[in-house]
Amino acid sequence: MLIKRIIIFFILAVIFGSFKSCKTVTRLSRQNLDFLYDETKLQLNPDYLVFHHSNDSSTLFYKISSDELHYARDSEKEIYTANYKIHYRLLDSFTANVVTDSLTVFLSDTSLYKSGLSITDSVILSIPGSERYIMQLTMTDINSQAHSTNLLKINKTGDNNFQYFKIYYTNDNNDKTLMFSPFISQSGNYILRYKEDIFQKAGIKVYTKPQPVAPPPFFDEPLHFPEMKPDKVFQIAFEKGVADLPFETAGLYKIDLESEAAGGALLYYFDDNQMLLPLRYLTSSKEFEDLISHPDPEDAVDIFWTTMAGTHLRGKKTVDIFYDNVKKSNEHFTTWKEGWKTDRGMIYTVFGTPDRVIKDDNSEKWVYYGTWRVPDTEFNFRKIDAPFGITCYELERKPEYRHVWFHAVERIRR
Repeated sequence: MLIKRIIIFFILAVIFGSFKSCKTVTRLSRQNLDFLYDETKLQLNPDYLVFHHSNDSSTLFYKISSDELHYARDSEKEIYTANYKIHYRLLDSFTANVVTDSLTVFLSDTSLYKSGLSITDSVILSIPGSERYIMQLTMTDINSQAHSTNLLKINKTGDNNFQYFKIYYTNDNNDKTLMFSPFISQSGNYILRYKEDIFQKAGIKVYTKPQPVAPPPFFDEPLHFPEMKPDKVFQIAFEKGVADLPFETAGLYKIDLESEAAGGALLYYFDDNQMLLPLRYLTSSKEFEDLISHPDPEDAVDIFWTTMAGTHLRGKKTVDIFYDNVKKSNEHFTTWKEGWKTDRGMIYTVFGTPDRVIKDDNSEKWVYYGTWRVPDTEFNFRKIDAPFGITCYELERKPEYRHVWFHAVERIRR
């Protein structure tokens, strides 16, 4: 959980205001967006969360570690201060070359500075309602000139998706921690805060059935969506916009304020079996059957990696890279199932971060430049509709991917 700290937070200036702009910019669809899936390309690693609390007003929450900012002072009489700014652009789409809205905010944190603490605060933004946008955010450390750019998808086409809720984790001392993503990492008690002070019940549907793993990229097999039937249904009660939501069973949680709502906020609580199951990408059917039939899953995983890697040290390095890819796949690509099980997650888990990402409103292209890990390869994904009104990306499968797939798998195994 985040550590509460006292910070001095203020807006030094808001330049250019929040304005409608005719300024033209380079289309996102013409840029290499590899930083979306590769945090090593970012000098700063802030987390962002958007909460819509009215038709034309939203709050941008941000969180960054104090270790990432540079604290300085001009004289010994002054207090060490980190000065940074957030610049945001609002775009209608990846192909838009005109900025819908723009804002720069200057911020400061003075030191009661301690290493490893989190700076968490917020900025009010004016985002028009009833539309979808791409928000381009750039945070810059003014003292060091380190910076990072992030993209957020903004959805204001209703009032029943995750961006109209805030979720807090509460511990035994009743301390609240704001969650910056819909991914729940532990069971326990959570608090939901809706945009309005409503008094009504909401339906919770829990889906626990394991979903299929994406087939290899050379399988010419269309993406199939199973019929999604909840395994558990219950209700929570909002009182003045606040409701308790317990997470006890691993699965996908769908929150509906209306019984027949088309949207609904989705929250994910994954089980702990994220070590064994992703090995399906690296094993034959017989090998995988032997693994999952082993009485001790953890022991089965250890045996697999020790056998493949040969030495404990090399095995640890390989294991760390592989499971880091699984973790990031869940963060980036989760839809109606865990991210590593999706087409993009499959490629990311086995091939790692792409060298080039070209993205428009309906597709993505990933480019891997020829290295020891993989020959020159391109993967193309197209956006399609998925369960619960969300979208996902389907890989354009090709028989010629067989060679490059087994090359990548063998690189991990040996």
